[in-house]
Amino acid sequence: MVMGFVFTFDLPADAGSELSFTVFPRIFQELPAGAFLAVGFFVLLFVAGFTSCLGGAVVVMAAARDELHLSRKVAARWVAGLIVLLGIPSALSFTSVGLTVAGRPFLDRVDQATGSGVIVVLGLLGAALLARKLPTRALAAAFDSDEWRVGAVRLGPRALIGWSAVLPALAAVFYVLGLLL
Repeated sequence: MVMGFVFTFDLPADAGSELSFTVFPRIFQELPAGAFLAVGFFVLLFVAGFTSCLGGAVVVMAAARDELHLSRKVAARWVAGLIVLLGIPSALSFTSVGLTVAGRPFLDRVDQATGSGVIVVLGLLGAALLARKLPTRALAAAFDSDEWRVGAVRLGPRALIGWSAVLPALAAVFYVLGLLL
């Protein structure tokens, strides 16, 4: 539905969360039965966001229960309070308050900071942790080949394992630079 409206009304596809909260209400006003479509759209948007939030909350709540030895009720209250506290600035992005960070809505900045870039950095950090925790000899033996060529450079398994300490830090630097620029 979103992309159909974007292309039909010639809107910028990279407008982000602005599409849902500022552009779509205007589009629904122009459509026949727009009020009905608007209610359906925003109910479904709420359900999608709420169920995603619940799924994430369950994971955080389980970790809080295990690590902090909290009861289920106490962990649920803390996690729910944290979600509300962290959600308020995002909710204020498209109100009359218009909360922005560096000229962009706060919600868009949060999405940028916690979106796909974090997945890459965390994947590299996970690989680095594995490379540090596993014995180098056993890890090197698990490689298919004794050496790889990258242009004129030859790399053995131990060199690749050594790079596992550098790449996550480098990825984190580029990720933070991407957020700032």
